Amino acid sequence: MSEERNPEVENSTSLDKISPRSPRFKPVHLYALVGTCLMLASFVAGGIFMHTAQASTNASLLANTNLVDLSKCNPGKQPDPNVANVLGTITAINGSSLTLRRYDNGATVSVTTTSTTEYGSKLADKAISSQDLKVGDFIQASGTYNAEKTLTAKSIKIGLPPSSSEKKPSSEGDKQKLEKLAGSATTNQTGIVGRITAIHGATLTVSGFNNGKTYTVNTSTSTEFASKIAGHSISLSELKVGDFIMADGKLASNGSLDAQQLTVGPPPSDTPACKQSSK
Repeated sequence: MSEERNPEVENSTSLDKISPRSPRFKPVHLYALVGTCLMLASFVAGGIFMHTAQASTNASLLANTNLVDLSKCNPGKQPDPNVANVLGTITAINGSSLTLRRYDNGATVSVTTTSTTEYGSKLADKAISSQDLKVGDFIQASGTYNAEKTLTAKSIKIGLPPSSSEKKPSSEGDKQKLEKLAGSATTNQTGIVGRITAIHGATLTVSGFNNGKTYTVNTSTSTEFASKIAGHSISLSELKVGDFIMADGKLASNGSLDAQQLTVGPPPSDTPACKQSSK
């Protein structure tokens, strides 16, 4: 007696032999694939972490010590290497043209103002215009020189003239330092903004802006000092209790700040980015 066959089973078996079906994913295969992806992701993340570890550490220290990033105090005011800063006294005004006697060497400089020139005063707590300038004002004019060596001013700020006891820049390097420090106070480093409450040798005690917390600022022979109010570089001995400062540098292991630059000036604008956290 012939054996009865099921054509559906036979056909199925035959087709499998001719064109094998792709094996179905078993759970163990899926887990292996997921595990491999996770391992690759961990290697990529590890490279990113190594690249940003220092930045993350600095951000953590910044948050834990209630310091500030001074670059946020004056957004958009990063120093422009093409801008020259001239400090001097106005000796003549003729319409939109000013004549200055430079503070550093007594040379005469011609300054031209335009409709876009910005004006400010460190003596008056209000906006000013070109009409408020007068002969005898001590100013800082920032702008670019043209072929005729005339400075086209982007901004003009009125300030206090330096006293005879304060030093003038004695070299070209000192002049460049003066122009760098006397301009808009911006930096990408960790810093402290506040008022000096005590001075002990090279160490300052500072009350933080807005939160009143106490900070320690260490200065050294390499710290650069300047006054935005006087418009020139100064020394440690010229600092006094009550001065409002912006110190930037690096955090020491004990949480104090080793200052690389320290600038005396008026309190910064009342913006959240300039304030230490009150936490």
